[in-house]
Amino acid sequence: ALKTSGFNGGRMLETSAGVGNFLGTGDYQNAHWTAVELDKTTGKILKHLYPLANVKVQGFEVTPIPLGFMDAVVSNVPFGTRSLHDPEYNKHKFRIHDYFIARGVDRLRVGGVAAFITSTGALGKTDRSLIRFLEEHGGQIVGAVRLPNKYQQKNAGTAVASDIIFIQKVKGTANNAAFVKNGEIFGLKMNDYFVQHPEMVFATIKRGTSMHGGTPTLEFIATKDLAELPGLIKKAAEGLKFIPSNAVAKEDPITLDADKSGLRRGNIGIVNGKVVKREGDILEPVTVKWPKKY
Repeated sequence: ALKTSGFNGGRMLETSAGVGNFLGTGDYQNAHWTAVELDKTTGKILKHLYPLANVKVQGFEVTPIPLGFMDAVVSNVPFGTRSLHDPEYNKHKFRIHDYFIARGVDRLRVGGVAAFITSTGALGKTDRSLIRFLEEHGGQIVGAVRLPNKYQQKNAGTAVASDIIFIQKVKGTANNAAFVKNGEIFGLKMNDYFVQHPEMVFATIKRGTSMHGGTPTLEFIATKDLAELPGLIKKAAEGLKFIPSNAVAKEDPITLDADKSGLRRGNIGIVNGKVVKREGDILEPVTVKWPKKY
């Protein structure tokens, strides 16, 4: 879907990489990957499978990535109700899936694009703090697809429904009015985008009850032909318009390949013919001011 936006390579981030399902799709062969994976064993496998990727085996919340650095972000983000400690985002009290989306979008540069697979709570809960955050930080939601229950059971180990969300990074404030409020179906709340665009729900919707306590809930039953899903995803991503970096900035980008540079933290050196300073895990270009000739 990102390729249809015009994306043909660049700096890509996978915030919860696992063994690299997205890295191995073949659609992003011109990408310079930064892949973050918390689990040590899985991270070792990821490094072995993708030796050219910049793999960080640590939590996303402690991985230093500059604001506005990435051209694209793709991720199947962790689901759950817990929060992560990050001084930059603690005040928002995001649940883990919202945090991964918010921090991922902040790492996109203007003109960049993102695709997240996440729980339905990101768009479905009454609390609209994530959507408002995205608006304020230039995260324009251009479309989404609701996937059925159990669709992610094999890859992510979850039987609940999930969403694919496509986001464009824009300059200034984004407009996510289509996703801000909830509508109703069968007397239950659902994000109004899916109420107004039922064709973007890749399932048959039924009223059911939750596994615990019998609370009324919506069930998304897999009844549609999987061959139709790629076309639906493409339709949801139609609004993505990738803008190459040379069209939005002239400054040389920094790089995250600090470990391969041989520089110690805080040191200055020459990497790929450029003078850079290592700040943590990041290499920043340094402007050299030569002394005037006497």
